[in-house]
Amino acid sequence: YPFRSYIPCPTRQTVKQSQPFEQLKGAQGIKGKDFEKFLADQLEGEAGPIKLYGREFDGRTGNLLWEAKSAWNKIANDEAALHKFQATTGQQQQIAQMTNHEFMIFSNGPIPIPIKAWLAKKQIKFFEVVK
Repeated sequence: YPFRSYIPCPTRQTVKQSQPFEQLKGAQGIKGKDFEKFLADQLEGEAGPIKLYGREFDGRTGNLLWEAKSAWNKIANDEAALHKFQATTGQQQQIAQMTNHEFMIFSNGPIPIPIKAWLAKKQIKFFEVVK
């Protein structure tokens, strides 16, 4: 399948400013596979699962591999779920780097502060779709 290389990979600064992702404002309330499809459509990318080195990604746009998250309660409130999220996300970041991709998490709501801090520490980019 063809890559769409015209979409620049965002830096942390542009993610904070949300300039490249203004079209995602309509995602509020969309969850699960519907959120993944919405992202693929809006970013002109490919919905997953995208499998690389034994890990799945929710989608890809150009050189950007991404995960779509629509619910944080279980991850934030269950230590085992948090550890699984951290292990999986860390592996996804490593695979993206090994394959010359960028990696990013798209969330259709606020990411809990402790998880944001962990993502920042690991230099994993994220974008929150919030009102």
